[in-house]
Order: sequence, then C-alpha cells, then structure tokens
Amino acid sequence: MRALSIVLLAAACGSVQEAGICAFETREGATVRELSIGTCDGANQHAFEYGSNGELRQMRTVIDGRLEVAMLAWNRDGTLDAITEVHGDRLQGQLTVYDGQGRAEARVGMNGGFEGPSRTLWPSGRVRSERWYVHGQLDGPTREWSEDGALLLEGQNERGQMVGTWIRYFPGGQIRQIDRFGVSKGFTPNLQFRIVRCAADQPLLDIVKSGEAVRAHPCP
Repeated sequence: MRALSIVLLAAACGSVQEAGICAFETREGATVRELSIGTCDGANQHAFEYGSNGELRQMRTVIDGRLEVAMLAWNRDGTLDAITEVHGDRLQGQLTVYDGQGRAEARVGMNGGFEGPSRTLWPSGRVRSERWYVHGQLDGPTREWSEDGALLLEGQNERGQMVGTWIRYFPGGQIRQIDRFGVSKGFTPNLQFRIVRCAADQPLLDIVKSGEAVRAHPCP
C-alpha cells in the first residue's frame, strides 16, 4: 500500500492567513483521498473524501469540533448512496439510503441509533415496509405492502422480538398465514401456533400446534 501523505495548503496570501483558514489534503501517491477546508485549528471544517479514481465519496461538516448538519455519501459511479443527519456528533434525524438510480429506497429515524419509523420504498416511491425502533430495537408495528399498495404482512415487535399475532396476505387480500408468538426469554421467537392457506382459493390449514415441537405439514 502506498504511504499516505498530508499536505498543508495553508494559504500563501496574507488575507487568508489572517482569516485563519487552512486547507489540508490527504494523498495516496498522487491521488487526493481527503480534502478539509476550514479554520486552522480544525474546529470548523468542510471535509470531502474521494475514491481511488478521484470520485467524491463522502462530504461532512464540523462545527465547533462536532459533526453537524448532514453527511452525504456517493457510490463509485457518482450516484448518491446515503444522507445521514448528524447533530452534535450524534446520529440524529433521518438516514436515507438510495438505490443505484438515485431513488430513495429506505429511510430510518436516528437518535444516537435507530429510533422511530424505518421505511423501505419501492422504485415508484410507494412504501414497501414500515418498522418502528425504540432505543435501537424493533418495537412496535411492522407492515409490508406490494408495489401496488396491497397489504402483505402485519405484526408486532416488542424489545426486538416478534410477539402476538402476525398475518401474511395474498396480494388479493386473502389471509395466507397466521402466526401467534408468545414472549420468549431468548432471541428465538416463541411460535405457539401457525395456520396457513396453501393457495388463495383454499381453506386455512392448521399446520402447527401449541408447544415447542413444530409439526409442519407442507403445502402440496
């Protein structure tokens, strides 16, 4: 690996020196990998990170020594990858993740960690799934939809675990599967029973009885 070198571009003209503005480059050989522009003490800066081919990969802002505003990240082909809101060095606000076409495909609330609603999106912009986080753990309702807006799944999480009744649907609205979860002491959901319909025009079949042992009867 080629050694990294840091170059001070401290301005040669007196006006910039008087303003206390400095620019720093971090290079890998002849390639600039990071550029920071701001006060010479580093307390207030705009920083830019670049890929091996010179493409911009990330941008961030530091105010009074703390990350503020938003961090932007790009893919190698120049498409936007993610925007992360940061305030006072904390992930706070919203994380937005983009697909390779520049369309938002996921949004997650942040407050030091995941907090509040997390949504994934279809390319059309419709909501594909929605989950809720409390202190970084899944806690609250979970729902999933088809691209045309039909509800496909609904259930509840509590402290990171699946609890209560979870229902899956066929796109036409018929119930596809019903699961009932009890409270578990570990990370494995405590499945109490499952009822399933093999096809939208068939009756529901009881395939799992209460108890630890799962007696599965797969659909023909």
